[in-house]
Amino acid sequence: MRYLDTSLIVAAFTNEQGTVPAQGVLRAAEDDPLAISDWVVTETAAGLSRKVRERRLGTRDRRNAWTAFNTIVESTFVVLTVIPANFRAAAELVSDPETTLRSGDALHLAIAAAAGATVYTLDRGMSAAASRLQIPAVLAGGRD
Repeated sequence: MRYLDTSLIVAAFTNEQGTVPAQGVLRAAEDDPLAISDWVVTETAAGLSRKVRERRLGTRDRRNAWTAFNTIVESTFVVLTVIPANFRAAAELVSDPETTLRSGDALHLAIAAAAGATVYTLDRGMSAAASRLQIPAVLAGGRD
């Protein structure tokens, strides 16, 4: 199973540097199920709104991206429910100050690890932290 983090999802549904590799991950899935979590849904809504506030995305484009995302959520993605144990596992992951892992990214890693999924991301920091923590991850493109 491929767990797609928010950096990859937002890039796949908007036009930015990571769009091509993000869309490639979506197309290349074949028999490997694509998973997101309820947390990805929340962060995607926030990420699209942030792009509007920063004037990197128009209101209509935001609405179109959100609609397209929700269509694929309903038709394609396995949506993993976030449970209390995921939060506790994320707390353990961020307890190591050497990882420089952000709490939201730790939650993604904890959810994916609990599901036995490989994380697909455009976030170099998350990918490096996953490697350090021995959580399978693939850096689909570059983003700091």
